[in-house]
Order: sequence, then C-alpha cells, then structure tokens
Amino acid sequence: MRTNYILIAALMLIFIVSACKDSKKADDLSKYLVEAKSVGKMTPAQIHQGYNNESAVILLAYQEVESYRITYRTTTPSGTETLASGLVFIPSIPGASLLSIHRGTTFFSGDVPSQFNPAEIGSNAAWVYFGPVLASNGNVVIMPDLLGYGASASMKHPFFVTSSDGQVSLDLMRATKELLEQKKYQTSGKLKITGYSQGGTTTLALIRAIQESASDEFTVTAATAGGGAYNLVNLAKAVLSKDDLGFSPYFALLITSYIEYYFPDRALNTIINEPYASRIIAENLFSGEYGSSHIMSRLTNETEAFINANFRAAFLGDGEAALKQRLQQNDVTNFAIQNPIQIYHGKDDEVLPIDEARISAQLLKDAGSLSLNFFELNGSHAGAAIPFGQASISWLANY
Repeated sequence: MRTNYILIAALMLIFIVSACKDSKKADDLSKYLVEAKSVGKMTPAQIHQGYNNESAVILLAYQEVESYRITYRTTTPSGTETLASGLVFIPSIPGASLLSIHRGTTFFSGDVPSQFNPAEIGSNAAWVYFGPVLASNGNVVIMPDLLGYGASASMKHPFFVTSSDGQVSLDLMRATKELLEQKKYQTSGKLKITGYSQGGTTTLALIRAIQESASDEFTVTAATAGGGAYNLVNLAKAVLSKDDLGFSPYFALLITSYIEYYFPDRALNTIINEPYASRIIAENLFSGEYGSSHIMSRLTNETEAFINANFRAAFLGDGEAALKQRLQQNDVTNFAIQNPIQIYHGKDDEVLPIDEARISAQLLKDAGSLSLNFFELNGSHAGAAIPFGQASISWLANY
C-alpha cells in the first residue's frame, strides 16, 4: 500500500469496494455502450479506511459508490469504428453532477483507468483512486483510457491527436449517459471537466468536441485545465530551442505517434538520433509494457544528442512544413470556449514552459473565450499538480 504522503497527494492531483459482479451487456437501444462491468462497490467507511482516514477524504466522501469498467463504441483518427474503454463511478444518491476527469500521459498500460482495482489501493496509478472519493462527494466520475489502452490496446496511442482525444472522451460520456438511463439514475444536469498535463489538453479538446458536435446533448458547466500543451507548434519550438528537453519520452512518444498516423513512410532517425531511434523501435519502448522511468533510462534529455541536427534546424526555421501543419491541426487554442474555465500552470515547469501556456491562454481569449482566467502556480510540472488539484476542487465546487 502506498504511504500516507502519496495517498493524500493523489487526492490533490486529480491527475488524476468488493468482489466483481457479472458483466451487464448493453441493450439493443444503446448506440455507444457495449458493456458495463461492475468492478465493486465502496462505502464511505471503506473509502476513508483506504486512505488511512485522512481528514481530506473524510471531509469529501459521504456516500457509497459503484465502479464500472465501460467498453464502448467510438472512432479512430481515420474515422473507422473501434471499441474503447474507461472507468465510471456512480454514487448511490441521485442528483449527482457529471465530472469527466482526464489523465496525464501514461506509458504503462496498467495505469489507465479501466485497470482500476477497488480492492487493492496502490495497484493502479495513484490519481485513479481519487475517483471514488470525488464520486462519493456527489459526482458521476468519468475517466477515459483514450485509444491505445484497455479495449483498444492493439492500437498505437494517437498522442496529441487532439480531435481523437476529444471524440473518444465525448463518446464515453455518451456511453455513460446510456448506462445511467438503463439504471434510471437522475443527474443534476451539470457537467464539469478537468485534467492535468495531457489531461489539460484533453479537457480543451473535449470542450471543443462538445461545442462542435454535441451541443444538443451536453452543456459544460465549468472546467479546469492544468499543465497542458495547447499551441503545439510554438510549444515544440520552445522545447527544441532548449539544451535540455525536460523529459524526452514525451517528445519521442509524440514523434512516433505522428509517424504512425500521419507520416508512415518517414524514418524515425530523421528526427531522433541513433542509437535512440533504433532503441525505441527494437525495444518497443512505447508498447505499454514499460513505465516512464524505464523509458527515460533508455533515452537522454540532452537535445543535441537526442534530436537530429538537420531536423532541429529546419523545424526552428522555415522547414518541416508538413509536420507543423499536423501540429497546427491539433492546436486547441483557436476556438472560443463558451463555459467558465480556469487554466493553471507551474511557474517552474521544466517540461512545458509557462510562457507558452500563458500565450495559449491569451490566444483562447482572443478567439472569444470570455470566461477564462489564467493562474500561475508554484512548482515544476509534477509539483504544480498538487496545487492544481486543490484549486480545481475548490473552484468547481462553486458550480
């Protein structure tokens, strides 16, 4: 079991029970929901005990919740139908809000939400275990795996293909709505969205997807996003301009994803130097088998050693137009967010520079986002997650 420190940190991250029941197949009227498998109930006392009766948990958790592993229909980036998975927590008392929580970048497949085990705290990513706490506080908590994990593990994760992340997250909300209708569970009608790191980007992508294609189904009440990547071209330039990449597995995952989905004929070593390019492929570093620490041990953060010099010069100049066009296509700063939203970023973020987050927030305002506020937080990329969680809990509670 994790230490008290890690457990209470998980409560603030948003980065965020008993034996399993039989699976419940969706009825013929379900367009999105394929299967909802109950993976356990958890009483308030069990939630408190699971977190060693931490005062924050006792304050928040007051009702029983049931967790469901959801399999549902969605589409790939090319538009073909596929199955995806996620996790949903439903509190026992009707009238809950919907709360869609979006994960940070995940390398190890066992850390995605659908792998949640309510009987064994610590067996999954720490932030997932805050799901029952927030659900017990009066929210139907929705956590998508995103493509490339869980039910879609045979696919490569389309990292920062933001239209995919928005669509897959939206379709899980639709599947959850169908499950709630089957259970005759009434919600408050409120929808809140939050996420940190990659989850911050996914939060904006989901808001955009709702506004563009599902405004007759959902209305976002309020949202928070923290530590995200929003304007991808400018961000990539900022990262490549530094001597240290901050955390090279992020950049490598982005490049291997874009080669998979946009540039299948391009050799990885035209962007990433050897021996790292061959190592990524030969050792299958992004297969979901390895965690971030192992992947980092096989790479380097030194920009000059890791990034092909010709590629770097071209990207920082007028070259690499095709790649820049795809990054621009996945930009999430070019639309007007219609709901209240708070965007947070760590002052000392070594992975995603705060200047780029500040510029992105201004671009969103310039696009017409009238109820957007940007806040600087103390801490690095990981360190700012705790104050982000604290701020998000407090602010979203007002809606």
